[in-house]
Parts: sequence; C-alpha cells; structure tokens
Amino acid sequence: MKISIISKASLVVLMFGIILTTGCASFQKALPTVGILSTPTIALTTATVSKTSPVPTPDQALHVDNFASLKAACESKDNITIRLTKDITATDDLKIISPDHKKRDVTLDLDGHTLSFENEKNMYVDQYDYEKNIKSQLTFTLTSGKKGGSVIFMLDSLGAPSGIISECAKFVLDGDVTVTSAAEIPFSESIGGSLIFVGYYGEGSENCVFIMNSGTIDAHGNYGCAVRVSGQAIINNGLIKVSDGSKAVTNEAGKVRMNGGEIQASGDNCVAIDNMDTYNPIDPIENAPEPGRDTFVMIDGTISANGKDAVAVSLQVNCKVSGGTILATGKNSVGISYGYENKFTGVSDKALTHDINLVGGRITAESHALINNAGNKASYKNAKGETVAVDPSVKEIDLG
Repeated sequence: MKISIISKASLVVLMFGIILTTGCASFQKALPTVGILSTPTIALTTATVSKTSPVPTPDQALHVDNFASLKAACESKDNITIRLTKDITATDDLKIISPDHKKRDVTLDLDGHTLSFENEKNMYVDQYDYEKNIKSQLTFTLTSGKKGGSVIFMLDSLGAPSGIISECAKFVLDGDVTVTSAAEIPFSESIGGSLIFVGYYGEGSENCVFIMNSGTIDAHGNYGCAVRVSGQAIINNGLIKVSDGSKAVTNEAGKVRMNGGEIQASGDNCVAIDNMDTYNPIDPIENAPEPGRDTFVMIDGTISANGKDAVAVSLQVNCKVSGGTILATGKNSVGISYGYENKFTGVSDKALTHDINLVGGRITAESHALINNAGNKASYKNAKGETVAVDPSVKEIDLG
C-alpha cells in the first residue's frame, strides 16, 4: 500500500511539472509579441541619461501651468524639479522654503517661459529664523532649459521695486535666464531697493550664498542696485547691469568673488560695484572674519562704468585683483576709488588701512585709474608685496 501511494504522488508531481514547464515556455514565447521585455530597458536608459543632463528629463519634473500649483510645489518638503509649461503670473509672494530649515534641493526650470510678479510681490528663498538662529540647508536653482526664460518684477505707485530675497540659503542662477523689471522708472524718481538681495540686512550671513553661473540680471534704472550682498556672492559668468546712475552690485557686510562674467553700469554718477564698510564685513569664502581679509576678490571678468563721474569699483574694504579688466569711461570717471570722507562731519578714514592688492589684470579710466578719496596719495601692493604709489594723472595700470 505504501508503495502504491508514493507512486501516485510521484505521478501527480510529474504531471504538474509537465504542465508548468509547458505553460512557462508558451508564456516566454508570447512575451516578445506584447513587448514586455523591452519596457525595463527603456526605463534604465532614461535614468542613465538624466544623471548627466543639466536639465532633468520631463518624466522627473513636476510640470505646472498655474500659480497655485507652483506655490504648492515650492512650499512642499520634497526635493523637486518644477518645470513651467506656460507663462505664469504670481498674484502673491512666492516662497521657496525648506520646512524646519532641513536639507532640501529645489530647481525651478522656466523652460523658456516667463514668471511675472504683480506689484509688491516678491520671491523669497528661505527666510532667516531670527529667534532660533537656524541656518538654512536649502539649495535653490533658477534655470531655463530653453532660451527666453525670464522672471519679471513690477513696481508699485511709488517706484518701490520687488525682487528675489534670499536671506539664508544657497541660491544658484543657471541656464538662459533673465531677471528684470517690467517698467523703467528713472532712479531719481524711485525709492531704491534691490532686484536680488542676498543675506539678511545689516549682518554678514556666512551660510547665505549666491552663485551666478550664467544669465542676465538687468535692473534698468529703477533700482538702487541690481544685486545687494550681505552674505557672499560668487560670479562665475553672466551679466549684471544697471543704467541711469544706479549701482550694479552693492556689497554690504559680505564678500564678492568674481571669477568671470561682466558687471556693467551706465549713467552719470553710476557705480559698477560698491564695496561698503557700513557694517563689519566678513570673509565667508575664506572663513576668516578677522582683519586683513580681502572682501572683494576679482580673478577674471570685466567690470565697466560709463558716464560722467562714473566709478567702476568703489572700495571701503580690502580688495585683491589678480586678473580681468576694470574700465571706466566718461568725464571724471575712475577705475578704482577707495577711501571716503563724510561730507556732513568732515571725518575721513585716513587712519584706516585699506589693502589694495593689484597683482594682475588691467585698470583703465578716462580720468583716474586709481584714486584715494581720503586725501592720501593713492597706492597699491603688487605681487611682491611692495607698495606702489600712483599719481592721480595715471589713466592705466596694466599688470598683465
């Protein structure tokens, strides 16, 4: 009896195996016909391409065509790439935040479209928590995978501008993007302001970084300046420009490092870059806030100012220029101007020591290549650390 039972069991197993094998063989033959095997191959290829592509592939981005969806995506907790599929008007402030200031990466790809802001509406990039003194871990990249991407800000009735306010995050401008304003009001009729504001006002913010890899920042003439820095700005490429006598870059309590690109100002009394010592400047890039820092560093690129009494580089801090071109054109124009005198009190900074380190590059001006506003004779330190006096009549300093 036992032998008989085993034989039946073996027979059942054998029959089941035959049926299973036959079914699998038929299933495998059918697979190429319906194309099931080819699907994983396509998915893997797409993932590989996306890792090397500067602009994420469409299936990895959240496509938005209205402000409500854009706002919700920017305020979420996820790492995300947001791609515009049409022009959008921001009817409220747009806040790109990292909840609880935790690590988050957000990319906004304009994809050739325009993001317009209504009057007095701003783009905020993670605001600083004054009470908790919490540092942001947000990285925000503004880019455009197609030509023509732009962010346009409006003006209120008083000429007060809106813009991008990045208080304590890493903000990267990349791709073919133009940040500008919709109307041009003479600077003399506006109340100033900045198109892009980096850091929190009045203090240096070592964790607040603005990196410009490409694009254009055009503040027309209706802003006090195009970019105001109280943290640190690293300009690798692109164009920052103003007109009508305002300032292209104002450095307050921060540090500007120019590796390339162009800073351009035009109009009477314009300044391409104004490095102020209104507050205690810091050195976030070198992480050395003690005296002796170089708060403005120029490695390459072009800084130009064109107009009567125009100044290409104004300094109340230490600087180092090792390459690039500084150019000032117009009556009484100045290449590098340093030192100051308070017109109301008559107090100057003659007692202060400004290290003007010129080790490379070229400074050319229609009137003065280098001038000391404090009344002392202008001078700079060369690559050997030697002090070189410069007469006010000198119009060019070429250090190769």
